[in-house]
Amino acid sequence: MKLASTLLGAGSALALLVGLSTAAMAQTKIGVVVKVGGIPWFNAMEMGIEEKGEELGVEAFMVGPTSPPTLRCRCAPWRT
Repeated sequence: MKLASTLLGAGSALALLVGLSTAAMAQTKIGVVVKVGGIPWFNAMEMGIEEKGEELGVEAFMVGPTSPPTLRCRCAPWRT
């Protein structure tokens, strides 16, 4: 009787642990920030991020601008 009670308690604890870890994984998000999106390298990377997210059961995504940032540089005029 004591063994059955112990096994039942251990089984309940294990079920609770699995349930809590599954709930935590469902809420997990993985975001990758890139400098410039929309180029082949980052397009392939985004596909891999999404595939791995599905494999892990988490929300995985990539964010970043689709055009390169403009160069904001105040340069002194060239003098010869």
